[in-house]
Amino acid sequence: MKRKACISCLLLITILLSGCIASNKARTENASTDEQAVQDMPETLTLQLISWFHGPSGSRHDLYHRISRFQEAHPNVKINIQWSDYYGNPSPWVQQAAAYKKHSRADDMPDIIELVPNQMRFWYQYGIIEPLNIKETALSPYVITSNDGYVLGLTTKINPLIAYYNKNVFQSLDLDPPSSDWDMDKLSDTIVKLQAARQNVYLPFTPFTLEWITSMYGGRIVAPDGMTFSGYVNSDQAVQAADWIAAVGTRIEQYTKRPLAPLYFYAPVPYDLLESKIGLAFDFAYGYLIGQTNSYAEITQRDDNIGIAPLPRGTNAVNPAEMAGLSITSQSRNKRLAMELLRYLSTDTDELFHTIAMNTLHENMKRPTDPVSAADASIVLNETKRAIPAALYMFENYQPQLDFIIWGPAAFRQIMNGGPVQEALNQYADKIESDFRNFKKDSDALDSCMRPWTAYSDTCIQ
Repeated sequence: MKRKACISCLLLITILLSGCIASNKARTENASTDEQAVQDMPETLTLQLISWFHGPSGSRHDLYHRISRFQEAHPNVKINIQWSDYYGNPSPWVQQAAAYKKHSRADDMPDIIELVPNQMRFWYQYGIIEPLNIKETALSPYVITSNDGYVLGLTTKINPLIAYYNKNVFQSLDLDPPSSDWDMDKLSDTIVKLQAARQNVYLPFTPFTLEWITSMYGGRIVAPDGMTFSGYVNSDQAVQAADWIAAVGTRIEQYTKRPLAPLYFYAPVPYDLLESKIGLAFDFAYGYLIGQTNSYAEITQRDDNIGIAPLPRGTNAVNPAEMAGLSITSQSRNKRLAMELLRYLSTDTDELFHTIAMNTLHENMKRPTDPVSAADASIVLNETKRAIPAALYMFENYQPQLDFIIWGPAAFRQIMNGGPVQEALNQYADKIESDFRNFKKDSDALDSCMRPWTAYSDTCIQ
């Protein structure tokens, strides 16, 4: 009996142990399955980008295709691109990030946002974007930094100023084509000869041209901190520059008035230029009229008598370009992945300026019928490399032509009408600094009457 009882006990223990082992195995297998399911769940990365022509899913853009290649290398990543455009539908977040942050949830925020350098510096002060862990010397030409040296963004677009000239006019007058080596004497002498031959010179009085010509005289319109204009935009060199620009005498009324609903718009570049009504012009390489001839490539393809050239720089001049770049938001839930994408986009440092130039071209142009001229592309690439962020460029969806060229800042109109230059620039310096202060104060004070934060959402990469 005792032997049978022992056998029975052993059998019972064996059964119980088997059950426990089976149960533990099942729990382990279920836990592994759950863990694998979590690992298999796709990570989502949301980008807010800006473009003239994003098209179906942004398919025409070099940046889009590079992001697509990143996604292909990371099959467990879902990338959602939300486009803000230039057709009156920009994201309020892009311009009013501080206000949106107060009234948004973390999951409403994009992980990566495209901003211009001045926006980045404002939003960094608000704590809305974070410094990037980019310390490589090789990447220093391609990053946008705060005033205290922190990396805030990776450059995606650079739109430099360039010279456009009528080849036949220059040849008939025996003039040298524009050159980066031109100093103020050579630039002034060429303009005098063109105007004496009754040829229009298009050099509008804008903050961009003031910054350029002030640098030709050896000055700057803003302090190194990027926020101080008094003593700079009204300096002796800036007064010389403003006086000189006014003497060139470019007035918008000299050019053909063209209908562009809802505004009537003077468009010297590209239209008067293409109609041989301008001998020499200075304007941006890209971005003239929405849906029209919209880049240097399209202008030169339409008329091979129009040439482009570097912006004259003398010995110390700058090219104040419109720029934009990618920043990571502080509320992003995928910062590691966002940083991984930015590093992927900046892998080939030897080709980054070419990549930036092509991306800027693709995001501003209609499809040309001819290939982009290698010589013209090389000129724009060199200007891209030497460009600096324009001191007064605030929003990428902002069209400087509509404000600065048609109406112009009040101080510039006063100067063009013969008013005292120093007094006008003193007022302008005060107004800029006041606007910067009010911009921050207004952003702080904005309440919840915000529109939906994006007009177009296109899940373009699955």
